[in-house]
Amino acid sequence: MTIPWKTEEWWVGSINYNEKALEGIEVAKSMCINETTLRDGIGQVGVSITEEEAKKIAIDLDQLGVQQIEACYLPRLETYFPNYKRHPLREIVKLGLKAPIWTLCNLERKTVDTAAECGAKGAYIEVYGMKYKIEAIYGLAEEKLIEATIKNIEYAKRQGLMTSLFLAEATRSELEFLEKFVKMVSSTGYADRITVCDTMGCGTPHSISYLVRKVKAWSGLPIEVHCHNDLGLATANSVIAALSGAEIIHVTLLGVGERAGNAALEEVSISLLVGYGIDIGIHFEKLLETSNRFQEITGFQAFPFKPVVGGKVFLRESVLGAESLAKFPRPTVYEPNIVGQRHRIAMSAKSSEFSVEYKLKEIGQTATKSEIKEILARVIECGKKKGSILTEGEFEGIVKEVKKR
Repeated sequence: MTIPWKTEEWWVGSINYNEKALEGIEVAKSMCINETTLRDGIGQVGVSITEEEAKKIAIDLDQLGVQQIEACYLPRLETYFPNYKRHPLREIVKLGLKAPIWTLCNLERKTVDTAAECGAKGAYIEVYGMKYKIEAIYGLAEEKLIEATIKNIEYAKRQGLMTSLFLAEATRSELEFLEKFVKMVSSTGYADRITVCDTMGCGTPHSISYLVRKVKAWSGLPIEVHCHNDLGLATANSVIAALSGAEIIHVTLLGVGERAGNAALEEVSISLLVGYGIDIGIHFEKLLETSNRFQEITGFQAFPFKPVVGGKVFLRESVLGAESLAKFPRPTVYEPNIVGQRHRIAMSAKSSEFSVEYKLKEIGQTATKSEIKEILARVIECGKKKGSILTEGEFEGIVKEVKKR
């Protein structure tokens, strides 16, 4: 009998799959990822790419198994691609990837024209639903804004594009106006989807779940969710959205994006798989190489202890941490190999004899018990002097010296 919470690849608590704990969960029959690294992700401070680099990233994302790629913010393209020679969107579309390419437009028709001319599959029509920003950005009455939105979505449909009403600031919008807006737009039949956007990352799991269910009921359309991480809740909010009926979840590699970033592709996908048994089609074994290549291309450096793909997330240093690798069949919630990682030991003043033995196996060496004791003594001495972990070279140097004796 297969136990969903305890497999050969992961071991979570049975409470995750408890029927009472799952009451109220409404998972859509079909769910997929909209990967927005090449649109929202490149808004990350310090990240700047060329159209050729964008193409490399798009190919990697496609091979990773994402079902849809969102590229380019057309209203301000030059701010994201300041030195482009060929239109980045057109260049990405020309790759002929398996994943359809969408892009972000606003109420200016020229952005829709560009999307169509470049061959995009679909257009997100961005509109702010928060009263304060409606007045500040558009200078329109609410009725006029809704009217302009419907006209632009209709125009996009006439250009052969799929469409999604991208409700920026949905989590700070007044519900009464949001309901009116969604119902009027969806009743025309021009919008294919509705995107609930937590633009400022202020949503909570409870509010996101409530809003997804409401917008779904008001529109009768597939719901997308776009979450930011200002409160550190982007992953949690995206997961609860998926469990509340959202069909499409917006993510970026490593969670890159404006301010505190977006929901991270690797975190959302592994949480759905391990926590709920929901496989959204990502090739998990390619996550590490894909994220590493993105960092090489962009110069962005992920936090080394970042969940899933951080360079040190499966590195253990303490005695308890090291010994757990031998004493417990599942020292971590999931096996690191499923995401292209492996367990490793860091040598320091916190090390034990077991740490030495494990590290020796890691580098293909053996030693006698007395040699292990001597290696450990020198490791601890070096660790104390450094006040940090030893490098691979330092440890191998100690082993070489001890074994010479």
